[in-house]
Amino acid sequence: MIFYYINSEILQEIKNVDIFTFDPRTKRRDLFLSKDESLTDDLIARATHLFEKEVRFQLYNKSLNSLEEKTQAKIKALNSEQLELESIQRQRNELAIENLDESFNIMRELRNVVRTDDFSTLRGRAQNEFLLIPLFQSEYISSASNFLLKLFERDTQTLKEVGFCYFFAKMLKVHNWEELIDIMMACIFKDIGLTQIPYGKIRSFEDESYQKHTMYTIYVLKKAGLNLSDSAKRYILEHHEQINGQGFPRGKTEAHIAPYSQLISLVDQVFSLKFGRLDKKQRNLKQSIEMLKHRSEVPGLVYDFNINFLSSLFALLD
Repeated sequence: MIFYYINSEILQEIKNVDIFTFDPRTKRRDLFLSKDESLTDDLIARATHLFEKEVRFQLYNKSLNSLEEKTQAKIKALNSEQLELESIQRQRNELAIENLDESFNIMRELRNVVRTDDFSTLRGRAQNEFLLIPLFQSEYISSASNFLLKLFERDTQTLKEVGFCYFFAKMLKVHNWEELIDIMMACIFKDIGLTQIPYGKIRSFEDESYQKHTMYTIYVLKKAGLNLSDSAKRYILEHHEQINGQGFPRGKTEAHIAPYSQLISLVDQVFSLKFGRLDKKQRNLKQSIEMLKHRSEVPGLVYDFNINFLSSLFALLD
């Protein structure tokens, strides 16, 4: 390691060394405090704010020997976990690169899934790509990476929907890991609020209790200690909003709905048809997309979405 990470406690202990900030998202490193400066209350307040934003603080490795022994020990202990993560990341990268097929084409593979209703290729590809998720970017990213790898070990309905959503987002040129993880986590947890509604109480999609389930989902996530990002929580809250303002819970129009909320909603409609969540009739993926394209009359089915998302989805039927 050229740089050692430090936490807020260590930051206030060390003197006469250059301190840098490092943003894992942008890979940008800036000088925060030079060795000739003192750590003022204003700088401590600024550092606290940056720590909350998951910006990292670092010092140059050659500065370590100039510090007190107890401080050196703290820094080495703190970075032992980072070194272990980097080692795991290297092993994961090597395994993923060894197994990734360079000829993989997302649109071709999605069309094949639509044609055959076989998700096994997408599942294997996703597992290898998840190995490339940068573990040390943030605690949220690291935890989500491990969770997704566990999820994709079993062939489930959730796996199929989330896997399709992941590759469909990539086909739409979403490549940032943080954005992709937010989309997938929202896709996974979006409807768990339904567990808060007594069985048999929902009689139609117009029921008030059903139309509040996205808000119940946020409540359940908070009670369970699942700290999704603000973006992922927004996608959950908005995944039943409609561009014409007829959705719920807020009746938002297209200008006020996040694009990724619409993406998740569109995939949700397709798989609600596939798994019979709307009318208790299961179908294959091709039939489900065709029904959406031809605006088949199914209770609760939504047809109007971002035109680019729809055209990209219907292109998979070709």
